[in-house]
Amino acid sequence: MNITKIILLIWLGILNNVFAQIKYDFNFANYLINEKLNGQAKNYLQLNLKDADVQQKETILHQLIDIYFNEKKIDSSIAYYHQLGELNQKDKFQVAFCFVYKNEFDSARQFLGLIDTTDLLINDLKNIYHASIYMLEKKISKSDSVLGLIKNKDSYLLSLVCENLGVISVKAKQLKYKSSFIGGGLSAIIPGLGKAYAKKPYEGLSGFLQTSVFGFIAFENYRLAGLNSGRFYFFGTVFGLFYGGNIWGSALASNRYSSLMKKKIKDEVIVNMHLALRNYFRY
Repeated sequence: MNITKIILLIWLGILNNVFAQIKYDFNFANYLINEKLNGQAKNYLQLNLKDADVQQKETILHQLIDIYFNEKKIDSSIAYYHQLGELNQKDKFQVAFCFVYKNEFDSARQFLGLIDTTDLLINDLKNIYHASIYMLEKKISKSDSVLGLIKNKDSYLLSLVCENLGVISVKAKQLKYKSSFIGGGLSAIIPGLGKAYAKKPYEGLSGFLQTSVFGFIAFENYRLAGLNSGRFYFFGTVFGLFYGGNIWGSALASNRYSSLMKKKIKDEVIVNMHLALRNYFRY
């Protein structure tokens, strides 16, 4: 065995001894998380998870849950919740929040149902969550009824969240979603009209002009050269593509508009759910 191999074995022994003595450090893990070094934080936490005692394991799992949630990897966050023992009240609210984020409202209600307490503020927080879920299901009247059950209006935070949800409720009632069928049908009657219906007037005008120009050219070639003219076939085909594409594009634009409006409502509801949760549990 040459000297290089001996030195290498010595260094490997030293490194192995160093890594064997690495212990979980809560402050170091938090430092990595606060510095947004999520990859290193996850590696560090997962490395320590298998050898952690019961208390450390619970802390590590919660840190991993928060990392994955902030990365919007909700399935991974929920998977780590399943590794916890008995869920505390905060955990149950957070799992419910994760399921709401995934639009799995029945699962969210299931976890909210596990929260059994006589604490008035906790019950108010549950009602905020139930009202939020009804709102996301577009059951606005039920949402308003549940918001009316909230008792502790002396809490500034709950009062603020309730007020915000009330404003969102009014907007949701006034919101008119766009129909893909109507959008496509309008553009079938007048090219571009469906885009205007989907709140895209400039795209509608552009579609109308383009389709009209090719339609006019196709008609002129038909008038001058007849139905069997190669030029008529060519420009007629181009006109057909623009006409059909405008109908399809208008249907998609109408659907996209509705999706954006739903997302806007959901984002506002989610923010207020998170605000209530974070401030109650102070995390």
